Order: sequence, then C-alpha cells, then structure tokens
Amino acid sequence: MGRRLAPTAALVIGAVMPDVPLFLRLDDTYDLTHSLGGVLGVDVVLGTALVVLWALIGRDAWTDLAPDAIRDRLSAAAAYTTRDMWLTPLAVGLGTTVHVVLDELTHPLGWGSQHIVWLGEVHGGLPGTTWLLLAAGVVGSLTLALVVVRRLMRMPACRPTSHRVLPAWTALVAATLVLLSGLDTIILFSSVRPQVVMFEAANNVLASAVIVMVVGALGWHVRRTCSAPTRPGLA
Repeated sequence: MGRRLAPTAALVIGAVMPDVPLFLRLDDTYDLTHSLGGVLGVDVVLGTALVVLWALIGRDAWTDLAPDAIRDRLSAAAAYTTRDMWLTPLAVGLGTTVHVVLDELTHPLGWGSQHIVWLGEVHGGLPGTTWLLLAAGVVGSLTLALVVVRRLMRMPACRPTSHRVLPAWTALVAATLVLLSGLDTIILFSSVRPQVVMFEAANNVLASAVIVMVVGALGWHVRRTCSAPTRPGLA
C-alpha cells in the first residue's frame, strides 16, 4: 500500500476550522479565524489539537462502529505514525488556506466579486459567487469521497479479532440524528430565503455531527473500559 501524502483527517479538519465560530455562534471571532494570523496561527493550533484528539479518542471508536465492509479494512490500517504527526500541522494549514481562498472567491463582498466580472454578476437568478460556491462544494465532496473510497479499496480486508464494543446499529442511529437536525432546521427556516435555510442547515448538521461523534466515541471508550476483564488482586 502506497504512502499517503498527508493525513486525510488533518486536511478535512483544517478545511472547516475557519468556520468553527459559526458552528459555536462565536461571531466575534469569525474575522480572526479568516485572517492571515488565523490561518497561520490559531486555526493551525486548534486544528492540530482536534486531529490529535481524533487520533487518540475518535478514530478507534468510529472504526469499530463502521459497517463491516469498512470496519474490516480500517481495522487493518496502521495507526498514526510519527510522520503523520509531523505532517498534521502542514495539512491543517493547507486545509485552512484553501478554505479562506475559496471564501474570497465565493463570498458576495469578497475579492472575487470585486475583481472578476462574472462572479459579480447574476446568472439564472443567483450571483456568480453562489454558483462557484455550489460547484466547489460538489467538486470538493466528490473529490473527498473518491480519495476515501480509493484508500479503502487499497486496504486489505482483515476480519477484526475482537467483537464490537457497541452494536452495529449505533452508527445508524447517530447518522439518523444528524440528518434529523438538518431536516428540523429546514422546517424551522422554511419561511426565509433559501440561502439562509442552506446556511443554517449546513451549520446545524456539522455541529450535530461533531456532538454525535464525540458522544459516540466517549460512550465507546466507557463501554470498552467497563467490559474489559479485571485482573485479580495479589494475595
């Protein structure tokens, strides 16, 4: 199996770090996370910390909670290496940089709309910046999906030797809760502009996904600890 260029989790976390203030409703820090200092400083530091937490707490839990076809392959994958840890800040920084650059091109008052005529014009009822945002979202999602599928297909399938800590349906329940949070948001904001509905739904889905992943991982670790056989005391 070929060596990956950078940890995928670090790239993904880096790509969403600048918008964390939106998920937490901390609007006052939005400009900071989208500034040069944020991209080179706070975004990288916080993003790297989240990757470390994922590697230590979340990765094993959600690997075990994955469907069998995915679990069998991820269970055979090597853990984070020293090389991955060194590359993590660079990968997070790359993700945050791409995010901020795209924001300048896709926000109505960004650099793109002021310097590229097509982006500042309306096409089919939507600004050019919105069309670019939609296209970037589709291309980015497809690219990420292709990378993940390609990596999974290159991993050897190996049936885990240990039983699941939590039942397989736990992941289905988690996914359902996340989707319901988005549906609930769409219903609540159905009377406002579609752009606002999309924005609020995306924020709530991402925030719900993070909460569900954290709760699921903690529950997995608690259950595994409680299920572990205890050593008899010394006589």
